[in-house]
Amino acid sequence: MDERQFYTEKEEVRKVKLICPSCRGEFEAPVRWKVCRKKKELPRGMGEEDRKKFAKASSYMVRLDDLAGKLRQPLMIVLSY
Repeated sequence: MDERQFYTEKEEVRKVKLICPSCRGEFEAPVRWKVCRKKKELPRGMGEEDRKKFAKASSYMVRLDDLAGKLRQPLMIVLSY
């Protein structure tokens, strides 16, 4: 079974506080993320092994933008929830 069936995938743009590596200045910029949220129920027809994997699965986010900001350089992202 493909583990992607456990999640609902959606692309989102969020404003994130960034730190420029050259000047150490802080600013906010939009960053694209792939948000994978765990489905509420296991898809039908899954075996016992798939049930165990689904029980351990959790929602997660993956950053899609490697470069952002004024200089289009790799930046350190400060996440605050």
